[in-house]
Amino acid sequence: MYSSYMKAYQYSLQPINRPHEWKKSDLDPTLSPPIMKTLGTFKKNRLKAKDEPKKTLRKLRRVGLEITSKVCGEKWHNKQSCLQRSNTTNK
Repeated sequence: MYSSYMKAYQYSLQPINRPHEWKKSDLDPTLSPPIMKTLGTFKKNRLKAKDEPKKTLRKLRRVGLEITSKVCGEKWHNKQSCLQRSNTTNK
C-alpha cells in the first residue's frame, strides 16, 4: 500500500505565479454549461410593481411593554408569578 501511494504522488506540480506564465493551448476555451430554469414549485408570492406599497409588519414586539399583575396591580410581573396570589391560595 505504501508503494502504491508513493507511486501515485511521486510527481509534484510546481505552482505558476501569474497567468502570463501559463502555456498557451491551441484548443478552444472551455465554456460553462447553459443555465437552465429549474423545475419544481413556483414562487408563492407574485412579483409586485415598483409603485405598490410595501407590506408593513403586523407582529407586535414585547420590547418596552409594561406587564402588570391583575391580582395586585403592580408592574413587572404577571398574574401567574404574583407573590400575593401564592399567599392567598396557601391560606
